[in-house]
Amino acid sequence: FGWGSSKSHAVQSISCSNLSDWETNQGKNCGWVAKKPFLRCEVKGKDKTKANASCRFACDTCSCINSDTWRHALKTGKLKSCSWVQIKPKRCKKKSVDNIKGKKGCRLACGTCIRDGTSSTSSPSIARSSAPSALALWPVWTSVEDSN
Repeated sequence: FGWGSSKSHAVQSISCSNLSDWETNQGKNCGWVAKKPFLRCEVKGKDKTKANASCRFACDTCSCINSDTWRHALKTGKLKSCSWVQIKPKRCKKKSVDNIKGKKGCRLACGTCIRDGTSSTSSPSIARSSAPSALALWPVWTSVEDSN
């Protein structure tokens, strides 16, 4: 019983699923990513997106979204959003009018998603939980602190 690419669930009213057409240059899909997410969620696909943005269910990055307020100002004064950033990955280095880089404000567009339940300020060990969850049939990844 594996992680099918059509499986999805909602997190805070955000649909969470694996893109069925995402694959690596070697033809690997989100099901492959799900088998070893800690090794494979940073892999780029043929479309240049990282697995953590395209295989959100497999990588447990369902809450990864683009900021609704992030805007980059062009020299002409025109403001551009995360959808503009997504077109060219090099735009992830651009800063918003609030001095926030695209890779932070446009995490989904840039593939810089952080796993749900982890903090960017700590480095917890990750283990599978056997505790029941809302997705009782699906393995759930949870953070556990080092016992040392």
